[in-house]
Amino acid sequence: FPYTTLFRSVQTGLITALPRWTPGKSGKPGKASTELRAHPKVYASDHGLVLAFAAQATEDPQLQGRILETVVYRHLRSVRDDDHDIAYFRADDRYEIDFVTSVNGDAIGVEVTSAKTADDEKLAKVAAAGLRLGARRLLVVHGGLFEGERRGIQLIPRHRFLSDPRAALSAGAR
Repeated sequence: FPYTTLFRSVQTGLITALPRWTPGKSGKPGKASTELRAHPKVYASDHGLVLAFAAQATEDPQLQGRILETVVYRHLRSVRDDDHDIAYFRADDRYEIDFVTSVNGDAIGVEVTSAKTADDEKLAKVAAAGLRLGARRLLVVHGGLFEGERRGIQLIPRHRFLSDPRAALSAGAR
């Protein structure tokens, strides 16, 4: 998107721009130079918009993942007091976490996948990104039914997260 199109779309409420998590974030803005350099991730304000314009959403696993990510983002926004307390994390184009927020001052990383299971490769990537981020806890919201912990990462089925995102974020908080 050109910047003016992005700005107008945000103003109309059609999309939401998610800022990049910066090291000094946890509730406070990071350095202006870092935040201005980073490109925001863009989400439809309502996941129904994505479905309305996607002809074959049920057949495209990548699109299903983007829709689930949008739904998770919407639920995160509904339980946070401040929209500025949600961001994404990316470093060196190798480490990425879909959402970062804080609970009791601790950074929590939330990765989203529509896959029915989070394989070892996915968990290794999330763990490496979480280490780089300095996250206190890591969650993977997935499309399967398994609920538990693997490799120090809390796995949460999407239905459980979406039914009570506040509980999912605060479960196990220290």
